[in-house]
Amino acid sequence: MFELYLIRHGKTMATEKNLYCGVTDLPLSRAGKREIRKNKAKGIYPLCDAYYTSGMARCNETLEIITEKGKGFEAINLLKELNVGIFEMKSYEELKLNRDYLMWINDKTGNFKCPGGESKNMFNQRVSVGLLGLTQRIMSGEYSSAMCITHGGVIVAVMESLFGRGKKFYDWQPGLGFGYKLTHAGEDGFISYEDIAVKQNA
Repeated sequence: MFELYLIRHGKTMATEKNLYCGVTDLPLSRAGKREIRKNKAKGIYPLCDAYYTSGMARCNETLEIITEKGKGFEAINLLKELNVGIFEMKSYEELKLNRDYLMWINDKTGNFKCPGGESKNMFNQRVSVGLLGLTQRIMSGEYSSAMCITHGGVIVAVMESLFGRGKKFYDWQPGLGFGYKLTHAGEDGFISYEDIAVKQNA
C-alpha cells in the first residue's frame, strides 16, 4: 500500500490572465511562488519518499519550493498538460467566435482534435499510460508515499478514470497548488482519495 499526492502546480502568467496553456513552458509567477510558500508554511505538503513532476518548469519550480531542494525527482513526460495546439496562450474572448474552438469545447465524443494538438481521448490515453508508469516506479521502489506535481487537466483525467465521471471537469479540478491524496492498495489499485484543499479548510 502507498499514498500518492497529485498536486497541481502554482500560479503562472497564463493562469493569471485566463489563457490556455499546455505546451508553453512557463515558470511560476511571483504570486504563484508566494502562494506555494504560504501553503507549505501551513503544512499541507507532506514529506514523501519519492518525488515526480511532469518535467515542465511550472511543476519543477513548485516542487523546488515544496522540498526546498528541487532535486532528487524524476520527470514523467506523459503527465504533461493537454496540447491545445492553435489555442495555446489564447483566451476565451479571443477564441469564442473561432469555429474550431467551438467544435472543441462542445465535443461530447472526446475525438475532436485541437488543430495542431490533441483530442481529449488522445490526452486521456497518454495520461493513463503515464499514471501506470508512475505507479510502477513507486511500487518498484517500495515507497510508502510519493508526490507528483502536474497539471489541472492531468489531475482531472486521473480522477475521472479512477473514481468515475459523475462530477464535471471543474468539480474534479483542484485549485492551483492543491490536489488529492490517493491511496493505492496493491492488487486492488487505487481505492480512495482525499481532497487536500478540503482537509486544509476543514
